[in-house]
Amino acid sequence: NFPMAFLKSQISANNPLPLKGKVLITMWDKRGLENVARKFQKLGFEIYATGGTSQYLKEHGIENRKVKKVQEGRPNIVDYIKNREIDLIINSPADIKSKEDSTAIRANTIVYNIPYFTTLEAAKAATLAIEAMKKGDKSVKPLQGFY
Repeated sequence: NFPMAFLKSQISANNPLPLKGKVLITMWDKRGLENVARKFQKLGFEIYATGGTSQYLKEHGIENRKVKKVQEGRPNIVDYIKNREIDLIINSPADIKSKEDSTAIRANTIVYNIPYFTTLEAAKAATLAIEAMKKGDKSVKPLQGFY
């Protein structure tokens, strides 16, 4: 099924999904973001968000912890990543300043092996995969195992 296929694609891409922890969300296009954030909360994750995203989520009744962007001072997103306080990131930049942040974020997610998604569709797929992983069989079989 799709959730398990997505999960296995992330494992094979060395982007393993956590079962719990903290999700950092920083998105310029916030339409529908509240649904993904609620799903992460339902799965037991804490939500961290940057300024505008944090405000948007609060307006939609989603509790979150506000985190500074890189150019806003410290402690900021990169500090949280380096301190291993973030377990998954959803980030889509809008302008040059946020693209500079995104470059620093992406570089550190690679160093610290943190799953990183740039679209709401991928983030939603991640919630489905995490939910499936919590419920079901996480084993991987070789193709020959089906014949």
